[in-house]
Amino acid sequence: SDAQRASWAIAREQRATKKALLDKAVQEYLAQQTSKMEEIALKHNVTVEYLKGLVGGQTHYYSSRKVQRHNALLHAKALEVNADRPCGTKYSLKEIQQMVKDDECLQNLSQEEMNQYIATLEEHRDMKIHGIRVNNVAASRDVLATTNKIAKELNGLRNRTGIYATLLVTRGHINDSIQSTW
Repeated sequence: SDAQRASWAIAREQRATKKALLDKAVQEYLAQQTSKMEEIALKHNVTVEYLKGLVGGQTHYYSSRKVQRHNALLHAKALEVNADRPCGTKYSLKEIQQMVKDDECLQNLSQEEMNQYIATLEEHRDMKIHGIRVNNVAASRDVLATTNKIAKELNGLRNRTGIYATLLVTRGHINDSIQSTW
């Protein structure tokens, strides 16, 4: 009926007015927030992007990078020159970089040799991530570091989304006679 259409039109206009007022308020807030962030960043001599990262509590996910030619050569040279040196006397990264730069053999490699160096570094990285730890101290440090990272991520998730999570960490052994069940 005409009365319903008129009522709907009035309600539509009221919703549009409310939305416009809300949009205006949000835009004013964002402008104030931006100017305040710029003021704080200038005062403390940091970038606005850095400040946004601190305020937003953003999680910065990243994936591991592909092995680069330069890193593969550095790894190969480090294995070569530091193999027989005791701890504390090994060459520094800068020294190894200079050795790689000065080594003519490493500058003129065939593609097959380069692929071998890259494969060696990929294997080394995989072993660091998935390899068994030498002793219980190393294993417990690895567990502690990893669980601290996970707990930090879960706390950030709670702050951002209001979701609570529980983390249960256990350590099994190959000689355990009891199967874990849930």
